[in-house]
Amino acid sequence: MDRRTFNKFAAASLMCSPSALLASEQSQRLKLKKNIVIISNDYGFKPNMFFPKGNDLDSPYMELYGDVRKKMTVFKGIEQEEMGGGHRSHHSIFTAQSKYGKTVKPFVSLDQFIASRVVQESRHKFLNLCTGKTTQTSWSLSGQAVPFMGRAEQSYDKIFKERISTENLLREKEYLRTFSSQFSSSSRELYRRSMDELQEEVAERIEWSKESLPKIDYKFKAEKNEFMNIGINLDLIKMALLKKQCRIFNFNVSNTGTVDLEGISEGYHALTHSGKDAEKVKKLIRIEEYIIGEYSRFLNDLEQLDLLDDTLVILTGAFGNSNSHSTKNLPCLLVGGGLDHAGVVECKDKHGKQHHTLSDLYVTFMQAAGLSAVNTFAGYTGNLNKYFG
Repeated sequence: MDRRTFNKFAAASLMCSPSALLASEQSQRLKLKKNIVIISNDYGFKPNMFFPKGNDLDSPYMELYGDVRKKMTVFKGIEQEEMGGGHRSHHSIFTAQSKYGKTVKPFVSLDQFIASRVVQESRHKFLNLCTGKTTQTSWSLSGQAVPFMGRAEQSYDKIFKERISTENLLREKEYLRTFSSQFSSSSRELYRRSMDELQEEVAERIEWSKESLPKIDYKFKAEKNEFMNIGINLDLIKMALLKKQCRIFNFNVSNTGTVDLEGISEGYHALTHSGKDAEKVKKLIRIEEYIIGEYSRFLNDLEQLDLLDDTLVILTGAFGNSNSHSTKNLPCLLVGGGLDHAGVVECKDKHGKQHHTLSDLYVTFMQAAGLSAVNTFAGYTGNLNKYFG
């Protein structure tokens, strides 16, 4: 393999194996203490329907979650100035900063940062799902958008039918070994160590490629409108956790067109700009209730399967106000993980001053997942640990 060919190969490997980019830190990769599921919605939710007025989770949308509310925390006023605004800020929801502004390296999403720090404990180390034709919520440590699965059938095949080629992985490992041997212990040290990290990750993937595919009894008929397959995607995540096929998920609920709900002919995006039009607001609420209904079923299923305490879930949206495309006061929930949940956390003081950022939440999330040494994200140092016992 010549250097040009290898460089293309290595670049692709680095995207799939982000821990190689952390080689310079000499950080030992850890085992996850909790499964990871982070879910975002492109437009957010109506604030007056989402946020409770007091400390009880009694808002119209929170009540849709039922008994699982005792294992969730809502964050009032959580935001981060670096996220920017407008539709192109969708990519910033899990990076907590905008790639169009001044960024703090690495520019990476929460799921990929975690993946970079842990060993592989399932057939797939991480998976990126979406209900639309495009999503940019998962970013590798090299600052590249992570490939995603945009159809329910594609996700099903990837998780439960696709066989990982041991032969191809062995060939990949040999390429890495051959190229890595060309570096002395003193020349281009970081690059050489990166190759060593890649070899280690490929070795893990080789072992998992030998595992048999699980047997599942799940039949579904996906809708042509992928937005209506939210529940199917969540079922696939649930079964993948149960069958130990993957432990890290990023799922983006995306839609730029219509939705197949009775009485709604307008596009979802158009309805988010409903202003004070009572009829349009009513339709938008109907769509948001559909989304939250699927979230609720997913969380309650995890609880019934005794998986919720072993799974950390974030449910959030790209906008705090979709009508103005504002990323202030984001609708954000932390669920499960066996935490002593706080119910409601106020992220601004009575004068409106920000004292907790989105980065603070993500640090707490990672520490709860087992990354205890992580104390900073996207340039901010801090956490919300005091609210969780």
